[in-house]
Amino acid sequence: MRKCVAFFVLTSVALSLAASSSTLKNYKPFGKDAYLTSSFGENRGTRYHAGVDYSTSMEEGWPILAPENGSVEEARVSPYFYGKVYYYKGESGTTYVFAHQSGFNKIIDSLVRTEQYKNQKNDVKIWPKVKFKKGDTLSFAGSSGIGNPHLHLEMRPTSDDVISPCHNGAVCGDTLDPMILGAYSWNENEEAFTSEQALKSGCLALPSKGGFAAFKIADYSKEPLENPMSVSRVSIIEQTKNGKKGKKIFERKYDKLKFSTMIEIRERLLWAEEADTAGDYHFINQKINKNIILEVEDFVGQTAKRTLAIKPSCNEDYAPTFTKFQEGPVFSYASRSFLKLECNDSRYTYRNDSSILSEDLCKDSTLASSKQIRLASIVKKFGNNQHSYIDIFKDGKKIKTVFLSGIDATELEIADNATRISQKLTKPVKLAGIDEVLAVVKNENDSVPFYEFHPKGLHFKGNWEVCLDTNFAKAPLYYLGETTRRWFIFSKQKNENGMRCASMNELRDIGSVTDTTAPALGAPYLATAPVTGIQTQVVRIPVIEKYAGIENGNAINAYALEGDSSKWIYAEYDSEPKEIVLEKAICGSKVKIEIQDEAGNAASYFVEIPN
Repeated sequence: MRKCVAFFVLTSVALSLAASSSTLKNYKPFGKDAYLTSSFGENRGTRYHAGVDYSTSMEEGWPILAPENGSVEEARVSPYFYGKVYYYKGESGTTYVFAHQSGFNKIIDSLVRTEQYKNQKNDVKIWPKVKFKKGDTLSFAGSSGIGNPHLHLEMRPTSDDVISPCHNGAVCGDTLDPMILGAYSWNENEEAFTSEQALKSGCLALPSKGGFAAFKIADYSKEPLENPMSVSRVSIIEQTKNGKKGKKIFERKYDKLKFSTMIEIRERLLWAEEADTAGDYHFINQKINKNIILEVEDFVGQTAKRTLAIKPSCNEDYAPTFTKFQEGPVFSYASRSFLKLECNDSRYTYRNDSSILSEDLCKDSTLASSKQIRLASIVKKFGNNQHSYIDIFKDGKKIKTVFLSGIDATELEIADNATRISQKLTKPVKLAGIDEVLAVVKNENDSVPFYEFHPKGLHFKGNWEVCLDTNFAKAPLYYLGETTRRWFIFSKQKNENGMRCASMNELRDIGSVTDTTAPALGAPYLATAPVTGIQTQVVRIPVIEKYAGIENGNAINAYALEGDSSKWIYAEYDSEPKEIVLEKAICGSKVKIEIQDEAGNAASYFVEIPN
């Protein structure tokens, strides 16, 4: 499994920092204005974005300037995560992280190359302790690691804390106010959705007895609206009788992160696909039963405000587009599990291990009033059974079974093919006002059968270890990327006692993938790329994978061939768009490439270098 950059968590409590901030004022990393493409605290799945991303207008090689006097404490090279990255410690005590660079300052680059050739490894770490003055050129922006050309900047006062650069002296380009795009509210079995227009008109749909809510919020830096970002503050204030501001009942600030607790993102930003609009559902962990004022602030101090009257509905026929990649019949939305109903040609029978509880859910007016039912409401209506099932029939033939259980069930028996699934849980997180029901259904993606788990967004303070019996899992376990829809292998898994097991800190869709095909190479071609800021001719060689990807840069070795001898040469792996990059000047006329994927499939190839 590809390792993520450290898991972190937001805290709204003031951090006790050894060095609370740097002494920066109006720091521009490139010496000129640049817009943000990602904000501090932005949702990155199981973690928050620990810094800010500056656009380089799709160009590589922009010089990055030292923010203050200091030294490069560490430099790393990797095709994933931060890519080529500096850890620069200023005299103030703040450590700055400059990531995704195309190349380093010449001094550091020379030290990195020496280490690479000494150990014949592409991925290396060095601790150079090279000093720089404020305004010196440290490195050059790029796209190493992941994404389009940009600069990722972090500020770390301590080893466990990260602070917003925008609030601590860095100039952040953002010209647009935050956007409040919708709301989702619930109380027991009642729920309601409110559109962006209704919120602008001052209406918030809320169940009759009040309830919990989540507001969908996004921020953009400029037109056109690309790369939706997070916000700095969300506040809820009660209205007085005359509509003025009363008591503040909720506030969360997104200006400080803590590495050790970043997984708590799932308690604050409810999981939902970006199917209709961009933005995140910010969960308000406080019951609402009075008219409120919602205030949202971005990282440069621009605000949006809505004065909202609580109503049972906002007189609009509105529902969001729930899914994009989830094909059903079960899907997750706002960290809750739903069943998609198609009552015209299907029948949905609900049963437990001993009896049928409902012949057809479509005929139950209390449940089938909409095209989707929250699974927790079905379990609650008919009694909370540890194990229950929904059989789906079409034209009289059963086509699918959905397995439901308590979220902390340790042994699951999937009825359609008697597959055993066991799980060991460490502190599952249950949000206020949300009834959790675990839903499991067998599905298929790219001809790979897999088990789909819901609700997406359910996470654990420890781990979720899941085991599938080898009657189903005849090959190694993979998980399905939520938006990429690609399979990723668990690099650490075990196979014992007739079960294949892997672990993570959130629910995932899990399949068993047979992959014995080694990566192949496409036709090489010439291009240019910045090397220490200078455009240099390179050779790019496409890599063709099946399922298991390239684990790291050291899974690739390149050798320049000269007669009967060969010489190891540095090879960079560009993980997007999956290409090996070689400096043409060191290649000669022919190179040998050795490559291995995460499943252990290996091959070697001889490549003629084009002129």
